[in-house]
Amino acid sequence: MQTLEVVQGSPEWLAIRKQYLCASDAAAMLGLSAYKSRTQLLHELHTGIIPEVDADMQRRFNAGHESEALARPIVEAELDVDLYPVTGANEVEGLRLLASFDGVTMDGTLAWENKLFNQKLCSVMVNDGDLPDTHWPQIEHQLLVLGEGKVHFTVSDGTRENTIGIMYESRPERRERLIAGWQQFQKDLASYRPEAKEIKLEADAIMGLPALSIQVKGEVSLIGNLPQFREKADGYLTEIKTEGFETDDDFVNAEANAKFCRTVETNIDLQRNAVVAQMTSVDEVMRTLAFYQEQFRTAAITIEKAVKNEKETRKLAIITAARDAFTAHIQALDAEISPIRLVYDPPNFAEAAKGLKKLDTIKDAVNTELANAKIKADGIAKDVRGKLAWCKEHAAGMSFLFSDLQQIIYKDIDDFNLLIATRIEQHKKSEVERFEAERERIAAEERAKLEAEAKEKESTQQVSTVEIEVPQPATAPAVVDTKQAIIDHQDEISAFMASRDFGKEANKVRAIVVEFVKFQASRKLKIAA
Repeated sequence: MQTLEVVQGSPEWLAIRKQYLCASDAAAMLGLSAYKSRTQLLHELHTGIIPEVDADMQRRFNAGHESEALARPIVEAELDVDLYPVTGANEVEGLRLLASFDGVTMDGTLAWENKLFNQKLCSVMVNDGDLPDTHWPQIEHQLLVLGEGKVHFTVSDGTRENTIGIMYESRPERRERLIAGWQQFQKDLASYRPEAKEIKLEADAIMGLPALSIQVKGEVSLIGNLPQFREKADGYLTEIKTEGFETDDDFVNAEANAKFCRTVETNIDLQRNAVVAQMTSVDEVMRTLAFYQEQFRTAAITIEKAVKNEKETRKLAIITAARDAFTAHIQALDAEISPIRLVYDPPNFAEAAKGLKKLDTIKDAVNTELANAKIKADGIAKDVRGKLAWCKEHAAGMSFLFSDLQQIIYKDIDDFNLLIATRIEQHKKSEVERFEAERERIAAEERAKLEAEAKEKESTQQVSTVEIEVPQPATAPAVVDTKQAIIDHQDEISAFMASRDFGKEANKVRAIVVEFVKFQASRKLKIAA
């Protein structure tokens, strides 16, 4: 770890943080933070614009700093160590990482991180002996920067009785997830382009309609403001937007208009009933009220359907874009590990967006799911690449033994290596046995041939009364030991096969090469004899 000589909270410290990936952002990067989304973090690091700290947040910060100062001597006494605030940096797998430690021992093997006392967090620590998803990413990040050692994590309000801590050690699966997460985040940050945002998310003021006031006297004597109401209602119904919603602001306005129309419809129905109760002959009033009641009811239904359909369309577009991006990512990985095809659990973008209403929230949830899915796929592809490299080194020229490589490559690495080595060993053993059987066959054929030739010569010899010297049959040629020749040249045969790509003809070519080796060995022995 490289120690940076800056004071935490100073302008120099703030400037340095912009050059690194910081521990305090780790949970947000993984989409696990309770205070900041992954999209918000992308926006902040891309633009350099950080939201101002409001009074309430500043109070929490001050309380946290105060509890940290009070907890320090309590923790030092408990652990019997001295702890010093340190800002450290480290580079891990191409990632420039930074962590601001509340305390680190002089030898750098133990760090301390303190949070303001929180009953929920404290319960998880005590009951599970672990940190929740909202907190372990920061500590894993700190351990990456530290290089080695542990982190003593505490929650405290500054009192001894409410200073609770656990000793945290890095977990390989969490460390791997954190590193892969930052690597994917850097890729996303490089291609991030902020979208223009609508600041106003409140509905526009809706034109007020005069409250209907209708009284009837006698047969058809109308006292009220029906003409004024008709004029205002016509104007409102003409101006409201019933389709083409795009922004969150559009949806807020549309939902407000639909709600307003439902309210007017209800009020008209009340007035109609009141008129009926007052008089029996009110045809014009009833028809007018019925007309506008239907108009507002229709407007409400139209807007509600349009809002629902448009939101579903927008939501589907966001999910479709994420699916397309993930498909492209998988295709790129498949090209890298060809002929192996990546086996993975597809991300559930619909589930990630379930129950969310605002477009920005849906986008953030879906994009976070996309990033996590890419991280998992990259991890699987990395494992496959490692196994393929191992095969290239230890199983060169033996690809014909692994026609099921697509299935077995996803085994645990130890099981995979053992299976490969076992098949190769069994193949070599069967080859030697086959060569031995072939040698025995050839030897038997040679013996049979010699015996047949000897019998033929014996049967054709001429009997003579003169004693002559009969030449002795030639000594049978030595049987060629082709088994040893194949064994002696096994490495050369394998090296030759690995140096060429014979494709489907590999087995035939190998058989020819073996026969050639046997022929050469046989020829040399015959010449020597």
